[in-house]
Amino acid sequence: MSITGDTSHSQVRDIFILEEVIQEVDPNELPPGHHGPPHKHKVLQIVRQADKSGPIAVENGQKVLVRVEYLALYVECTFAGTLEIKCDSGNIVREPLSLYLSQIDIAISEVLTIAQGHQANLPIRITSLMGHGMDISYRIALSHLHSGLTLLPNFFHLDPRETKSDALVFQADSDAPLGPNDVYLEPIGSGPSFVIKVNIVRPQLVVNPAQPNTIRARKRDRVMNIPIHISLSEGAETWIDFSPTALPSGVGIQGGSFSIQSDTTVNFEMHLGIDAPARFAFSIKWFAFNGEQNGAIDFNVAIVPSEIHLTTSIVTPKGFPLGGGTSLLVRDDGSYEFSGFMRATGFTSYKYALQVFLQAPATGDAIAAMNTDHVFGTDTPGDRQLDWHESGTSSSLAMLWDGFLHGPSLKYTLNADISGVTGTLWDVAKIGLDTIAGFVIAGPVGGIVVLGRELTSALNITLVTPGSLVGFVIVGGIVMVCSPGVLIPAVVAGVVLTNLTGIHQRSMTDQEQDFAWKVFADKLPFENIILTNLVHGSKRQTYTIPSVDGSTILVNLGEAF
Repeated sequence: MSITGDTSHSQVRDIFILEEVIQEVDPNELPPGHHGPPHKHKVLQIVRQADKSGPIAVENGQKVLVRVEYLALYVECTFAGTLEIKCDSGNIVREPLSLYLSQIDIAISEVLTIAQGHQANLPIRITSLMGHGMDISYRIALSHLHSGLTLLPNFFHLDPRETKSDALVFQADSDAPLGPNDVYLEPIGSGPSFVIKVNIVRPQLVVNPAQPNTIRARKRDRVMNIPIHISLSEGAETWIDFSPTALPSGVGIQGGSFSIQSDTTVNFEMHLGIDAPARFAFSIKWFAFNGEQNGAIDFNVAIVPSEIHLTTSIVTPKGFPLGGGTSLLVRDDGSYEFSGFMRATGFTSYKYALQVFLQAPATGDAIAAMNTDHVFGTDTPGDRQLDWHESGTSSSLAMLWDGFLHGPSLKYTLNADISGVTGTLWDVAKIGLDTIAGFVIAGPVGGIVVLGRELTSALNITLVTPGSLVGFVIVGGIVMVCSPGVLIPAVVAGVVLTNLTGIHQRSMTDQEQDFAWKVFADKLPFENIILTNLVHGSKRQTYTIPSVDGSTILVNLGEAF
């Protein structure tokens, strides 16, 4: 055997003669639990060898392995030659040889940190230092398959002298061994092998509020739900401990530990006591993996009642130099603010009575407030504009609140008289309550919550109950049921009464008291309960309400009377 052509850079190193033999498979390589006769397989075995050019004997069926050694001396070019194998028969087998030099540099500048069950990129810089353009791909060496990592398919093409920055993408098994490790990468084809440093960590838990962390509570003395969402981020199940901190007096949240097996939401109950502050902040801290992962979720709480705020302009007919505007703000805790202004815009001064109604179309319930005063025109010294603002709280407003949540409207009635400036006295109570009666007649109207100093005073002045009936008053020709801060039109069989003759009332019978005792025992003041045949509104709802005297309870039964 010999090399022809370029003999200065290559020569035959050695020659091997191989033949196939049958061998038993190593028992350690058989699958666990294997039974039966030993497995056998074919392997190539060296039967003879020679150095350099031979000669060497070859038998039929045997294979010839010729190894060629090269000496290039860092000369960057392509070398070519031919390997000639001469047989005893005189035939010559020629095999072309080719050699070119290449050098690839691999630079890895960081440790691959990857979470269990996740992918991560490892930046890599590949440089062709010499040689032709080439394609490079890598895989994890077979000896490192226990690493719990998979290197995704990759391909890099390098032109001569090119530097390319890219990334290798790894996938970690969900149970990949935690901690640092060295992983050996080898080329698929040409290229250098190299080692990377890997650190496999637990996936980062994601713990976030499942609702905005600015919480608006409508009232105290209630329980609110605080949902917190937990994502394992494809990681293994774990326990998470939660602990609320910085809770003010009057607020309570119970912490706890949870076994989290998949992405889920856990709920905490926040108890707002009657002495909870109007605004406060707190945190819920969490800990997992023995404190290896932890965090805190900050919350801000404002106890702000739900509110309805409506405004309207006060417009008078053309040529009537008086106008203004009004605003009514009501909240579900019963608090309210009634404000506005009136202005005389011409020569004439006026005394006015403005009554405002906020009506709930669904129930017919209404809120009424009134302001009376003077505004002065050019004819009389004084302020042209009068501003007012009145605030307070009504338990009746809180009781009827839900009915005002859907499509409420703000209406007004204005009474004005030029004679008010010259000394004519107005009956404010009559004006206020007659206006309420007119509003009821225009109906349908349920309960009317009376707000403000002036209407409340008017109501107190006129509460003279005719005859022996308790808690009723005739207002503008309409019979009203009176309760603290609220008027309810007296309705029998769907008709608003205009006199007291249609109202029937009585105390509870002994039989009724015995039946009620079985449920309420001694909790009911039977001597203060009055039964009537009244109903509420056009839907003829029965209802119970305290009477204006503060002690009598009216149980209005309608047809069940």
